[in-house]
Amino acid sequence: MNVIDFITYFSGITSVPIDLEDHVIPKLVEAKLTDEIYPFYDSKLPPGKLTGHFVQEIIPTDAEGGTKRMATITYGANTDEMQRLAACKEAMSLFDPEHCQVNNQEEYDALVSKIVLPPELVDAVNEDGKVLTDRIAVLQAIAVLFPMAARNLLLPKYQEKKITLEEIAELVELPPFAARYVMSDTWPKTHENLLKLLQHIHQIKD
Repeated sequence: MNVIDFITYFSGITSVPIDLEDHVIPKLVEAKLTDEIYPFYDSKLPPGKLTGHFVQEIIPTDAEGGTKRMATITYGANTDEMQRLAACKEAMSLFDPEHCQVNNQEEYDALVSKIVLPPELVDAVNEDGKVLTDRIAVLQAIAVLFPMAARNLLLPKYQEKKITLEEIAELVELPPFAARYVMSDTWPKTHENLLKLLQHIHQIKD
């Protein structure tokens, strides 16, 4: 399973919230990307940002040379909703290819230019020199934690003002700015462009 299949799988789910430990992590293990994943709070990370770290190690399991892959995800102090989004963002690092190439740089650049985050999301992203990678990871996490099918189910009620953004955010257990972004008119096209961009990024070099 690649990252596009992973996002597509979650896109069809209508039951929310999507739980990191009950839904996302088991699916990552099932995809054979790692054997175990442990999310941890790290007090050294700055609060108020979607900041985190991801490390995968090969550790011994027995005296006969057996090993397993253990992934550790850390996230900084935040609201539960922000911590959930940060942890999922870091978990998506499991899909990062060691070697990748872009066959059509012009099309790649055009897609990147369309991946624009709203100001409140940009402010929350960790600007650490890996800005584009970090922003793409945030979009991947949002697409997983707020499935397109759930969004489409809620849209008529939202448009008829029968449910508020605050209620939607509470329902999906995400920060209000993420719920606002997904419920906006621009999200379906952004979601489509994200998948196209990932298709370019994950073309593995022979």
